[in-house]
Amino acid sequence: MLLLDDYAHAKHYSADWVLNQNLNADANLYVQRQPYTQLLLGTRYAQLRHEFLAWAKWQRGFPPVARRVLVTLGGSDPDNVTWKVIQALAGLEDLETAVVIGGSNPHIEFLRSSICQLTAPVRLVVGAPNMPELMAWADVAVAAAGSTSWELAFMGLPSLLIVLARWTSGVTERPKIVPRRKLARKPAGSAKSGSSTPAPPTWPSATAPSGGFRSP
Repeated sequence: MLLLDDYAHAKHYSADWVLNQNLNADANLYVQRQPYTQLLLGTRYAQLRHEFLAWAKWQRGFPPVARRVLVTLGGSDPDNVTWKVIQALAGLEDLETAVVIGGSNPHIEFLRSSICQLTAPVRLVVGAPNMPELMAWADVAVAAAGSTSWELAFMGLPSLLIVLARWTSGVTERPKIVPRRKLARKPAGSAKSGSSTPAPPTWPSATAPSGGFRSP
């Protein structure tokens, strides 16, 4: 049996495998487990939907200024955080925004009517069947921390993540391995002569496959 675990809340684990894909996944979270239970921890086990496999060799180009924003805050978003983000983005100039919501979102009609009253270019996409394409179209994303975070990372899309549920905080938090009091400061001037900050990698420019972004 394989158990997919988000935040190590169980008192004891007896599954054959426990998979926790979060940044803060650590064996110390699973001390209370059966001897035969194997741990699959960290982002190397990140789960992606099959439609992303076709984009494995695609490479993103990064514009000097982000103009296209993808907003995706989960399938339901009961607190309608999506609208708060839309309002914030609508006050910025020269942005085109695609807002993705799920069919179970209780605010669909409100969002539709409210977006129609905006002067900013905002498109609402309900139940998007083409998330890889939308992520390739965007320059930056505002997203809920969760499983979509790994898809955004796979597509190389810079993202601002919002923790909307306690059990998703592991997506954004890395455990403190070394206590601060044990970190030793290097004396001033102790750096080796001639050392310099490595140059950032040069990313090849690429465009999305034919079709680009399609309005709903």
